[in-house]
Amino acid sequence: MIKPDKLYELYLQTSQKFDYFMTGLSIAVFAYSVQSLDLSEYSSYLFLAPIAWIFLLISVIAGIVRIELSVTLNKSDAVIETMQMVKSKIDSNTVEKQKMDDLNKEITDLKEKQGEYIKYALWAYRINQIALLAGISLLGFLKVLNISK
Repeated sequence: MIKPDKLYELYLQTSQKFDYFMTGLSIAVFAYSVQSLDLSEYSSYLFLAPIAWIFLLISVIAGIVRIELSVTLNKSDAVIETMQMVKSKIDSNTVEKQKMDDLNKEITDLKEKQGEYIKYALWAYRINQIALLAGISLLGFLKVLNISK
């Protein structure tokens, strides 16, 4: 049976790889569509291509922001864990009572920041997915509209 710590570690690694994959996919679709789209062959609905490219760029930026937030969250997890280990070594009955209070406040502040980072990461994920699908859909729609003419 897999231990919960190991399972969480596997989840984090898989999540990071998926974020990298989706961001890479956004970059690849954007680059390929800009490079291969011959605007001279399209007679109508030409305005859809730049709109699709904007959506794909938004998807790339949101993916990069999500990756950055994931790294920041992992770093703050390590800092909180270290602070809690230091806190457990401080003797609360001695003069170091002030250090204990300071550490408790810092840990609380970091956990609040983590909550904000998680919200931002969730929004970045949603924006990444929606913008990628919108960009690919618009490019496909442009192709279909011009095939029928």
